[in-house]
Amino acid sequence: MVPSYGIMIDKATKFYIYHFEAKTYSRCKLEKLQKVIEINDQEVVIVEKTNQGYIFKSEICMPVLNKKNNLWAKLKGYQINLIAQSHQLQLY
Repeated sequence: MVPSYGIMIDKATKFYIYHFEAKTYSRCKLEKLQKVIEINDQEVVIVEKTNQGYIFKSEICMPVLNKKNNLWAKLKGYQINLIAQSHQLQLY
């Protein structure tokens, strides 16, 4: 195999994975020019585009939403409070 052919295949494969396989939006925290490939519920491969090419790193997913800023959890809590208040109002 010619070395330049191997380099071309390596670059083309990384380009394809970054642009067509990796996801731009994720439940995991990402930096600018990073995309993600999910392995399972906790592990992901972060693909980052740099001036020199692409960097692939396996990491544990750091969720964007946590218990403090999870809008759904806040709305659920608000809904429970409303239900509790409505039951109290019906008792009077």
